[in-house]
Amino acid sequence: MLIQYGKAFKELKEVIQEVDGNEKMSVDEILHLMDQISKEEHENRISGEEVAKEFSDFINSSMTSERDIFAKTVTEDHAVIQMDAWYTFYKCLEIWRENYIKDTIKDRTESICKSSRIMVESLVD
Repeated sequence: MLIQYGKAFKELKEVIQEVDGNEKMSVDEILHLMDQISKEEHENRISGEEVAKEFSDFINSSMTSERDIFAKTVTEDHAVIQMDAWYTFYKCLEIWRENYIKDTIKDRTESICKSSRIMVESLVD
């Protein structure tokens, strides 16, 4: 099933809608178009490091209300996207937990690392 909110889906939908009503696209043509769109989308994707830097800039310059909107938007996204987002946030918790256990934390992040340890260990039990 296609995710109806992704960039690739929207682009595919636009192209199909542009096709004249009398002209039909074959399944092979649609699949080829989907492959092309996916390839272009993949090639234009930014790295995880770049996304993290953009996120850091957003957090550093945003108001609490904007962060609340971000959280609301993420939690209303497609279920698969929500699961992947949760996994990503969980990985942050695991790293903060490890930093706490290894005592490699900075004073300003001690509470984050300590609470991450509690959260991760409560989920593992």
